[in-house]
Order: sequence, then C-alpha cells, then structure tokens
Amino acid sequence: RVALQWRTALGSSLVVSTGLMFASALYLALLRSAARWWPREDYLWLAMTTMDLAAVAVPLQKAVGMLLSFYALDRVARYWRIMMEGCLIQGRSADLGMICGVVDKDSERAWRECYRL
Repeated sequence: RVALQWRTALGSSLVVSTGLMFASALYLALLRSAARWWPREDYLWLAMTTMDLAAVAVPLQKAVGMLLSFYALDRVARYWRIMMEGCLIQGRSADLGMICGVVDKDSERAWRECYRL
C-alpha cells in the first residue's frame, strides 16, 4: 500500500507507466480505426509519422537502459554504505561492551559512568 503512493519511486513509476499504457492503447485504437475509415493519403501520413516515432524509440531505449543501470548501481552503492555504517555501529557497540566488561563496577556510580561511555 505504501509503495503505491506518489512519493515513492515505485508508486510514481506505476502511475506514469499506467498513463503511458493508456496513451499507447488509444494510439493503437486510432491506427486501427484510421486504416478502416480514413482516406489512403491521410493514413499514409499517419503511418509515416508512426515509423518516424519508432525510429526515435530505439535510441531512446538504449539511453533509458543506460540510465536505469546507473540508477541500479547507485542503489547498490547506497545499500553498501548502509551496510558499512551498520558494521561500524556494531563494532563500536562491541568495543563499548568489552570496555564495560572490564571496568570494576562495585557501586551505582561506577555503573552510571560505564553507561555514559
């Protein structure tokens, strides 16, 4: 449910892709009806426009593929930064545990000083 909200990357991509699918379905319906009802010259103009759009789509697919690969690499790098921070926190908490284990804690004041470390 959270992933379908507009604020997340998945939610925004779902909204945009749904709009694009709707627009392409309308365009295909226009092409099918134009083949049947439009004069030949008008339909040939529409067919040439569609071929021009298809010629532009191939380089765009390569560019989008490159952008998505960089996006995925950024996500992996962010994941590893989070993992490294977790390892640092784990190491520091283990260090504090070892320090607290060797400090002589015979009074309440010694326990509080150890806790403040």
